[in-house]
Amino acid sequence: MLLSIVERILVPRKLLRIYQKYINLESSPIQLIDVFKKKVKTILETTLDKVPTFKIVAVKLEKSFVVNGKSSSTLSNYLRCLAHLTIYYKCSTEELSETQINNYLYPCKNLHKPPSESFFKHTVFGLRAVYKVLGLKEKGQKKINSETPN
Repeated sequence: MLLSIVERILVPRKLLRIYQKYINLESSPIQLIDVFKKKVKTILETTLDKVPTFKIVAVKLEKSFVVNGKSSSTLSNYLRCLAHLTIYYKCSTEELSETQINNYLYPCKNLHKPPSESFFKHTVFGLRAVYKVLGLKEKGQKKINSETPN
């Protein structure tokens, strides 16, 4: 079986010999990487384990994104940023007060360099999306009268 240069770099020789000896030779060596890779939980998986109520929010947000035809990458970015916020306070996003949210967002905006700008924006827009899906008023948003003045 001939391997490409990339596959030789990705798969150490010892693992490759084990793979060739004990596993189906028709399979790709790239699959070997998946077999031997140490499974590390993502921030989203960790959040779902530690804060079970976050799963309800995540499922509702996912359904909303699918129905409205929004991007799955946007959804994953929002959920990842919201997972950080949820883990920080150990409660779901809809349970947070305006003060808690502001205390979390302040360092994201002011204490870090520009790469955190996208993290900040994804967190804010993720919160907006959650509040919209759950039918909650956005934290800090003033109540708007339905009647217009004459």
